[in-house]
Amino acid sequence: MRSEAANSLSRFGTEAIADLVAAFGRDDNLLVRCSIMAPLCDRRSLFNQ
Repeated sequence: MRSEAANSLSRFGTEAIADLVAAFGRDDNLLVRCSIMAPLCDRRSLFNQ
């Protein structure tokens, strides 16, 4: 459930980055962290803006 929530949150683009990073720090579940890292890596060009 938490991994799906993180995945859905990632669809908000740059506005969601801070919340995703915070969620990554709070949750040590591997599936949740993978669900957070995947969209961030796919959108790594967002960090270059």
